[in-house]
Amino acid sequence: MRAGVRRSLAATLGAGALLLAGCTPSAPATPAATTEPTSDPTPGTESPDPTAGPTLGPDGPTADPRYALVQQLLDERAAAVRAGDLTAFTAGLATGPGVAEGFVQQQRRWFRNLQQLPVGVLSYEVGTQQWDPAALPARRGRASGMFLPVVTTTMRLRGFDDAPVSRVGGFTVSRTDEGYKVVAVDDVEGTEDVALGRAPWDLVELDVRRQDDVGRTLLLLDAASADRAPTLLEEMAQGTARVREAVPFDWDGDVVAYATGAEEVIAAIDDVPGGDVARVGALAFPVYEEPGRPGIASFRFALNPEVLRSDSLFLRRLVTHELLHVAVGTRDDGAPVWVSEGLAEYVGALGLAPTETRIAISVVQRARRIETRLAEGRPVDLSLPASATFNGPGADWHYGLSWYAMEWIAAERGEAAVWRLVRRMAAGDGTSDEDQDAVLRAVIGIDSEQLVRNAVDLVLTTYDR
Repeated sequence: MRAGVRRSLAATLGAGALLLAGCTPSAPATPAATTEPTSDPTPGTESPDPTAGPTLGPDGPTADPRYALVQQLLDERAAAVRAGDLTAFTAGLATGPGVAEGFVQQQRRWFRNLQQLPVGVLSYEVGTQQWDPAALPARRGRASGMFLPVVTTTMRLRGFDDAPVSRVGGFTVSRTDEGYKVVAVDDVEGTEDVALGRAPWDLVELDVRRQDDVGRTLLLLDAASADRAPTLLEEMAQGTARVREAVPFDWDGDVVAYATGAEEVIAAIDDVPGGDVARVGALAFPVYEEPGRPGIASFRFALNPEVLRSDSLFLRRLVTHELLHVAVGTRDDGAPVWVSEGLAEYVGALGLAPTETRIAISVVQRARRIETRLAEGRPVDLSLPASATFNGPGADWHYGLSWYAMEWIAAERGEAAVWRLVRRMAAGDGTSDEDQDAVLRAVIGIDSEQLVRNAVDLVLTTYDR
C-alpha cells in the first residue's frame, strides 16, 4: 500500500453497497493516534487559532521551572500505567473547580484500556514550548494559572508495532497544594495533529481479546461488539491462514483490528475512501511513527459497526481482503489503485464458489451494457478505473471490474502473473495510470482495453449466463 491512497471492496450488504475497504491516507499527515482522550470543550467557548501552533512560555523554557515539574508529573503517570497502579495514576489527576465533568472517570477508563494492551513503551516528553495559554481561560472558562506545555506521547504495542509511535499534543496542568496535576489531556482540539486519528483506547471502554494460534491477533472490541469475539477471532485466524498461503512472501500474521460498535472509532481515522464513513465497511491503514514522516510502525484495520453482524461468508471475504492489505503493506506502493484493490478482492474470494461470492448488481448491469454496445459496434468506455477517483462515484463498478481483471489474469496467465503484475506496477517510482499499458503488455501480453473486455466477459459468464 502506498502510504497514500487506499482500498475498498465493494460488496452488497442488505439493500445497499458498502465500501469494505482498505484505505490509507493520501499523505502521512494524520495517522492512527496514540494520544489520550480529551475532555469535552465547554459549550459556548472559543477555540484558539489552530494555525498558531505552540508558543514559547512567557518566561522562556530555561527560566520556567514548570517544564521540569510537568515532566516529573508525566513520568510518574507513565510509570503508574506500566505498573498497573490505578491509585498512583489517579493521584496525578486534578479534581474540583476547573476540571471538566467526567474527566477523572474518562481517565480511569483510559487506564483500564491500557491495562488490557501489550504496552511495551509508554513515555512522555515535555518540550520547551507551550500552546498559547492566553486562549485557555476564554475557551475553557477556567481560572488563570493553567499551563499547557507541548508534550510528545510515545507508545508502542509490544509484538505488533515495529517501532514506537509518537504524537504531539498537550496536557493542561494546574498547581495545587500537592503540586502539579493534570486537568485535561490533548486540550488543543483546534490543531490538526490532535483533532484526528485518536485510537480506540482513547474513545471507548474496550474489551480486548487476542488469538495466537495463527499469527497474533489483537482484537479491540467494546460492550456493543464483545459477543462477536469468538466469531471474529475465528475469522481472523482463518483469514490469516488464507493470506499466508496466498502471498509469495513470508508474513508473520500479526495484526491489530478495531471491531467496536462505536462509530467514532472508525470516524477518527483520517481520509476515509470516498470521504463517507457510513459507506465504508472496513479499512486498512498505516500507523506512522510520526505525523508527516514516512516511517510506518504497523498496519492495522478497522471494521465498521454496521458489518459486525453480517453473515459468515461476507465476513470471511471482508476480513481476508483487509488482512491481504495488511500483509502486502508497502509492497504495492506506486501501483494503480485498481491493482491493489483487485488483488485484495481476488484473494478475499479464493476458495469460494461463485454462488458464495457477491458482486454488486450494478456491476453485472454495466457489464451487460458494455457487451451490448460492443455487439452493436457503438462507442463504449473500456478503460480501467482511474486511481484518483477510484473510491468516488461508480466505486461498485471499479471494485468489481478490478476483481475480475485479476480473476481473468489468474485463470488465463496463472496466479504467478498476478503477483508479477503487482511487483512490476510498484517497481521504482511506481506506474501511473497513463503508463500502465506498457506494463500490462510486458506481463500478460494485452493492454488495458483488452483486459477490460476479458473481465466483462468473465463477469457475465460467472453471474449472468
